[in-house]
Amino acid sequence: MPFSPGQSLVSRYRIDAEIGHGGTAIVYRSHDPLMDRTVAIKVFPSDLIGDEEAARQFATELKVIGQLEQLTSSQSFDPQTTTGTAYYMPPEQAAGQALDYRADIYSIGATLYEMCTGRRPYEGSSWADIVVKVLSEDPPLPCEVNPNLPHIVQDVILRAMARTPAERYSTALELSTALREAARA
Repeated sequence: MPFSPGQSLVSRYRIDAEIGHGGTAIVYRSHDPLMDRTVAIKVFPSDLIGDEEAARQFATELKVIGQLEQLTSSQSFDPQTTTGTAYYMPPEQAAGQALDYRADIYSIGATLYEMCTGRRPYEGSSWADIVVKVLSEDPPLPCEVNPNLPHIVQDVILRAMARTPAERYSTALELSTALREAARA
């Protein structure tokens, strides 16, 4: 249900403006007078109420935001050093799991994605939006973003960015070799 600036929500939040929208929700900048702070309110269209996939994605987003609120209250937070750059962060890092060398393989794959398509694999209006996408969505296929990209190069990128570390290249050398062979083909 769309809201208008100045409208109140749940007798507490004042809607100031729409700040973003996508396929699953509209986000409004709002004011919480009780806490005297600006908040974001995400509203799902009525046709998505009861949609299991939308509910799953929303639950994932709530979990990530909850972890961030918990990642920020107990320690100083520097997104560049504490948690990494969200655009190139592997799902296991975004979920707070243990990392190994395959996290770097993912980051290289995300960098290759951007180099070959001219855009990052995930976009969002905030760090948390991007992390939610890393955890719950696959990026658009590189060949859909750049139709001139050979499918063999796309295959290398997608394997490097596999959601599960075991599905990625075993070493940077293996990734490098696959990329060299794809460039030759």
